[in-house]
Amino acid sequence: MLSYTIRPAETTTERRQALMLLMSEADRPSPEEDISQALEQADRGEIDLTHLLIAIENNQQTNRESPIFGSILMIVQPDATGLTWAPVLDENIVDEENAPRLKTALIEAETERGRAVACNYLQASVGLSQDDRAASLLENGFVELGNMVFMQRPSPRGLRSLWHSEKNEIDSIELTPYRDRITDEQLAKLIEQTYEDSSDFPELQGYRTGLQAILSHREQGEFQPDQWYVIRSKEDHVGVLFFSSHEEFNQAELIYVGIAPRYRKQGIGKKAITLALSRLDGQKKTVFLGVDTRNLAAVKVYSSLGFVPVTRQRVFYRVLRNQA
Repeated sequence: MLSYTIRPAETTTERRQALMLLMSEADRPSPEEDISQALEQADRGEIDLTHLLIAIENNQQTNRESPIFGSILMIVQPDATGLTWAPVLDENIVDEENAPRLKTALIEAETERGRAVACNYLQASVGLSQDDRAASLLENGFVELGNMVFMQRPSPRGLRSLWHSEKNEIDSIELTPYRDRITDEQLAKLIEQTYEDSSDFPELQGYRTGLQAILSHREQGEFQPDQWYVIRSKEDHVGVLFFSSHEEFNQAELIYVGIAPRYRKQGIGKKAITLALSRLDGQKKTVFLGVDTRNLAAVKVYSSLGFVPVTRQRVFYRVLRNQA
């Protein structure tokens, strides 16, 4: 029987080996470069690898160059979500008989750490073809929510003319940087309104406040306060729309758009997205986003504006604390 201990990765070598395992099935052109970048970001304090756990042989735990049996990672978000990477084992070391027990041990160790730092739930995503990783999650308390589709649109040139040609369809749509209109507390309340009866992973509603959402969204890419908009229609604050920047990839991310329930099904969301994209004219940035595939109305809107699916992932979660 395999004898091991589970602990945080402590040295750069351990962290690199652990991340290499987790990236072993990732569809990335240069995983080594991604890992080096992640380690540099950790050194600068930009990402937290505190919860990067490894399993190593018991009698070699003092040898920091020991082979790693397996690894798992959780990154705690400001909204008390624990973003979790499913455990991955070194198949050259761990045989099929020991693999299920070790995966369970890694997940349970990470779950305990999530509880210790007051996470509301753990959330994990795996590729559509990663059945083994999905199975390890389902066998250890995770529930599958559905699929998230990632969509992107090339440089949004030409939408300025589209905006002007359709400007009379909805009266008085206005996008204003939220800080010019409302406080963070008012923004939080507006975000909470947009969550009501949302079609985007509704199972997760109630686990975070609007203020927590603000903190979490600010962690996605580079915070651009001038591109965090409050949507106004006929002088009412009806929704929000947030972009972030990923300058290293020449990309912008549409990280959230939401409309309060009483203003839905009026075309306001599409109009607001069109206007927001038109303001990126000339920047030559690819714009990307992620959306629940069950949110058919949103997928239809994005498709109509030139977004195309790039990849899909299966999304899972495990509740650690009761809803607020």
